[in-house]
Amino acid sequence: MRFNEILQKAREKQGFTSNDELWDALKLSKTQFYAMRKGDAPLQEEQQEILSELTGFGVPQIVAVWESEFAKSPRIREAWRNFSHVASVVAFSLAVSLATALPSLGGTSVYLLCKIVLVGRSGRLTPIKTLA
Repeated sequence: MRFNEILQKAREKQGFTSNDELWDALKLSKTQFYAMRKGDAPLQEEQQEILSELTGFGVPQIVAVWESEFAKSPRIREAWRNFSHVASVVAFSLAVSLATALPSLGGTSVYLLCKIVLVGRSGRLTPIKTLA
């Protein structure tokens, strides 16, 4: 996933019809918004939290996507991509463990497994379609 896709998700989910509404929601000026969107300005904690609320993505996922795209060092960008991958695998393993340990959840465990999203090494999000 790219950072612009996160911004687009925020616009779609909130019904915003322009970037003006998005930068207002993020409490940024137009200049600050475009600098952040291009990676020329840092993604501040306040904007991380607001984007999380607007999109439903967790703050760690938003930070990992932003850093994997805009960190100045190629090694740091790669480290963030790897971190995203490892964190997704751990989340997936935890959900599988819960689903098998608590079979009484029934449909809920299948729902949980279907909601898990893995971040591949390419940085693209790949949703798991079904596991049951």
